Amino acid sequence: MLIFGVYTWIDHQQLDAATAFASLALVSQVSWSIGTLPDIFNLYANLKPSGDRLADFFSNVESIQSKVLQDQPGVTMIDARIGVGASFALFDVSFCVRAGELVIVTGAVGSGKTSLLMVASGARQALQVRY
Repeated sequence: MLIFGVYTWIDHQQLDAATAFASLALVSQVSWSIGTLPDIFNLYANLKPSGDRLADFFSNVESIQSKVLQDQPGVTMIDARIGVGASFALFDVSFCVRAGELVIVTGAVGSGKTSLLMVASGARQALQVRY
């Protein structure tokens, strides 16, 4: 209503139906766009650090691979049970990663990704494992 008041009172224009409906459509489109801006900024703020880490990692992959001696052993786990305390997060995990290989671990929050990597790196003991 303020837009129409400004249009007729300050600009001294005659308001017709075509102008009114075109203005309402424009206001509707702009209000949706403005309403989504906080979500877009929030999404960008959440994704930017991850994107920066990935870009940094992939820009250094060749230098990392050249430093890794191919005759060095990798990481092998057989029938690992990984968890915190007496509760298991992961059961019967078996894998073999050779030196120099790139592996991506994905999963839901709380699914045991960090625990798996901590056991694989030796920072934490598995509840049960064969190497």
